[in-house]
Amino acid sequence: MRTKRQIVNLNKALPFASSYRKASQTVIYICINKI
Repeated sequence: MRTKRQIVNLNKALPFASSYRKASQTVIYICINKI
């Protein structure tokens, strides 16, 4: 039960992590362009 719950949490966190990574990359890109 515990492992199943952890897998579900991972599946929920994966798309959020990828979108967060994209957002941080765009922020870095904007900062570089401002300089």
